Amino acid sequence: MTQRTKSNFEQTWISYVNELNNTDNEVAIISEIKRANRIVFIAKGRVGLATKMFMQRLSQMGYTVSHSEDLLITPIDENDLAVFVTASGSTLSSLAYTMVATNAGCRTLAITFNPDGAICKQCDNIVSYPQPQSSGLMKSYYEIGFIYIFEKIISLLPQDQFVHTNFE
Repeated sequence: MTQRTKSNFEQTWISYVNELNNTDNEVAIISEIKRANRIVFIAKGRVGLATKMFMQRLSQMGYTVSHSEDLLITPIDENDLAVFVTASGSTLSSLAYTMVATNAGCRTLAITFNPDGAICKQCDNIVSYPQPQSSGLMKSYYEIGFIYIFEKIISLLPQDQFVHTNFE
């Protein structure tokens, strides 16, 4: 049997995952999630898709979650949390929501690969991860990085409230 050569993506991704393990970040994210009455996520593009997967998992665990683009979001307040998931830290279409969150008085958390971005400067708390050394195909490291981070968070939350919601 011949051994297959790993692609550039496989070679660099395996080492990159190790850089995404950060106990302090995991504790910070979990603490904010557990403390919030409701959580509104703000994320765009492919990172937004990865975030929506995380939201689904949190919802199945009993957390009340919404996305900034949902049509029916009840007003947020000081008991709630706005989570900005942004690779660049400066996504313009997300930046406007920092004012909405501030005016509502809710806590804000940025999860990012760039802590110097404009969004991060507006947030109460910043959880930052290292940028990948390689840009990869269409910068796919970002959304895959967030998927890894979010799945790690899910694995650390209590699983006793999990409810499977598919029609199977």
